[in-house]
Amino acid sequence: FVALNPSWPAFRIATILDDAEPSAIVGVKAFWHLLGEALQNANNTALRAIICLDESVDKISGLVGQDNLRCTVHGREAVDDAAPNPPPCKNTSEDIAYILFTSGTTGKPKGVMIQHKAILSTIHWGVDRFAITEKDRLANHSRLSFDVSLFDIFCAFLAGAVVCPLTTPGECAFPGDFIRRQRITIWFS
Repeated sequence: FVALNPSWPAFRIATILDDAEPSAIVGVKAFWHLLGEALQNANNTALRAIICLDESVDKISGLVGQDNLRCTVHGREAVDDAAPNPPPCKNTSEDIAYILFTSGTTGKPKGVMIQHKAILSTIHWGVDRFAITEKDRLANHSRLSFDVSLFDIFCAFLAGAVVCPLTTPGECAFPGDFIRRQRITIWFS
């Protein structure tokens, strides 16, 4: 996967879509206008599907310019109708799990490919090092496009813990109340 940040300009998203060549994009309605603008500038020929998780297909098709796409737009119905028993995963530890893109401050953003074994090693280290258990509550203060967020999410998943995302700029700038209110036991940054 490649995490796209909705605060990025459409041109940056288009550049990443061209470089990473995803076969599908999954998102929410709030991202659709920006995605539509990015897709007008992207040349990705691998894209086969766009899926909106929180809206029906008839309400979002026009927002991404479906008429100009070489892929199919799906609404939340695609998720609701998905097979309950997906085929088994055939990935190996050497396969790429995700691609993180650099900030691009020196020019074009560059994709860094992370193998399954690298993220699994990090997650197992984190759970062991910090003794994360199902009783813990991890704050998730970083955007998905930043690798620190993956520590929070996947360590919590492995340990059966809770992930508590910070959702406002105020919570990120002054997290004390959030930490108390959510009973955060682990903050990784």
